Amino acid sequence: MGIRSGNIIKVPVGDDFGIRPEVLESTYQQAVSEGKIVFCVVGCACTTSVGAFDNLEEIADFAEDHQLWFHVDGAHGGAVIFSEKYKHLIKGIERSDSLIVDFHKMMMPPPLSTAIIYNAGNRKVNEFSPKAAYLWQDQLSEEWWNSAKHTLECMKPITILHTYAIIRLYGDEIYQQNVDMLFLLHFIGISGVWWSTCLSQMACAFIALLLKKRSDKVEVCG
Repeated sequence: MGIRSGNIIKVPVGDDFGIRPEVLESTYQQAVSEGKIVFCVVGCACTTSVGAFDNLEEIADFAEDHQLWFHVDGAHGGAVIFSEKYKHLIKGIERSDSLIVDFHKMMMPPPLSTAIIYNAGNRKVNEFSPKAAYLWQDQLSEEWWNSAKHTLECMKPITILHTYAIIRLYGDEIYQQNVDMLFLLHFIGISGVWWSTCLSQMACAFIALLLKKRSDKVEVCG
């Protein structure tokens, strides 16, 4: 989008690594006082490094109060919408102006497959459509069938077909099963790390005890 990294305003996070909604207002006012024009706020669902989900409801409230574009990065975690157990993590995502989802991360298509979703159909034409008058006669007409108007890749192959094929063959249920299984594996992994740490500590304590007893025997013999 041509936005320099220096123009990105970072918001402090809490112990859960999610944005602290209570500091959004002060961060915004500080930026305005510095002469900056804030036009967008981004929520994560979820972060790549630690899997943190931002409070999208409160971010949406803030965005509406200041008439800011609210974008959600749901590349990794957007798929939880299919899970009855975990969809509460993205409560408020329906209030976003735009949303990005990477289907290849939690929804199983083998090649790259990404979608940008808007809360109003005309936005994908009026605000993000490629300006390529040589490909069509009317720039502003929606033409739902014309993928060149609705994707950043323009005339390249439609990568979403892989995801469409999965839905047609297996239905939405396969996504719920996969998301629930991935979360289960995550929790098992955490438990495994915890048990591994405990066992390591127990082993170290046992070895230390054996060494102490051995050293005591050596001193007695001496």
